[in-house]
Amino acid sequence: MNKLPSVARLKDDFRPWMVKNLHVTQEDGERRLRLTFRAGSRAEQVVILNALLRVYLKQGVEDSIKIQEESLRWKENRIVELEKRIESGQFLESVDSYRKGINDLRTSRIPALLAEIARLKQVTVIKWAK
Repeated sequence: MNKLPSVARLKDDFRPWMVKNLHVTQEDGERRLRLTFRAGSRAEQVVILNALLRVYLKQGVEDSIKIQEESLRWKENRIVELEKRIESGQFLESVDSYRKGINDLRTSRIPALLAEIARLKQVTVIKWAK
């Protein structure tokens, strides 16, 4: 983007210009966003909008999915660890607490993570700028 004439003339800090010219509006309730850019030529607008969308998908969505999947693996491993502690018989005073933790993970926390991962995987660009 730095090579675009509209951006190149701004030198170091083009963020205020971006904020001024980028408009985000909601469509269909809260499920869709429309991005418009109102500066530069049509070709520059396309490059800028598509670059913003790519960055959002890469850093926002894909990284969030990875974080959620790591959390899911940790919680699944935690269940295995707690079950081993119960089976060992060494922590008799904590067995009820471990069972409650396992139940909470299986009935609440893991399903919530799976739902969030599924939601994030549905994030997509419906129409790229042309």
